[in-house]
Amino acid sequence: MSTIDLPSALALGARVEPFVLMAKSARGAAAAKLAVDATAAPGVFVFGELIDALAAAQLAGTPHGALLDLFAYGTYRDYTADPSAFPALNAAQITKLKLLSIVSAAMERRILPYADLIAALDAPSVRALEDLVIDAVYQGLLEATLDQQRGVVEVVYTVGRDVRPGALPDLLAGLQAWASTTASVLTALDERLVAVAKARTEARDEKDKWESGVQAAMKDIQEKRDKKKSGRGPLPTLDDRENAPNDAMDVDERENNSSGRGKGRRAPPAETKTRKRNRF
Repeated sequence: MSTIDLPSALALGARVEPFVLMAKSARGAAAAKLAVDATAAPGVFVFGELIDALAAAQLAGTPHGALLDLFAYGTYRDYTADPSAFPALNAAQITKLKLLSIVSAAMERRILPYADLIAALDAPSVRALEDLVIDAVYQGLLEATLDQQRGVVEVVYTVGRDVRPGALPDLLAGLQAWASTTASVLTALDERLVAVAKARTEARDEKDKWESGVQAAMKDIQEKRDKKKSGRGPLPTLDDRENAPNDAMDVDERENNSSGRGKGRRAPPAETKTRKRNRF
């Protein structure tokens, strides 16, 4: 999949201005030639102003008038349906008409299958079709993505074409339908956002409740442990043990003394008298 970026399309309307200026004084063959030149000129893709400017030249109802209408409102299929109704088109005009046909298709649908475009444009191959789409992008007519795996052109943006006289009511109805659909989508999104916010709040409250329960349980366990320790009494320290009365020791000594009475005791050893030696 490859994405094609749209260059600035602000100059599209300005490119027809030189032809509009010349059309104000063009008559007869000059007006017809001006129609051919404008439809073949690179970068000129809007023709409504030129048609209005050539109204005095009375091209309406002539092949050259039909040529301007074809490039302003029609498609390549309109041309192939009756080529004799128009002057012979050169290669540049045919390529431009195919580019305008892609724009017309993009205005109706966002996803354009390769197969439909190939049939509508008489493209000899997929590569030729992709070259046309890429050319349309570089001409500033649309922004699109070529999805070669799916075989479709995904339209991101497209310029508009001239509005045919009498088509304004249909265009207005389409805009109103689009506005209604957009409003419905925005309402659905708002409702979804409210539901998500509510679910998030409930989840946060549930989490806080659970954490509070855990803390309360831990506090209760700690209090029970403290009460259990206080019931046993404090453990004696080393100083307490040293200062404790020796009652048990006294009892043991008395028991030993009483058990030795009446029995023969060994007399203490007599002191041995040492004999002094005469040193002489």
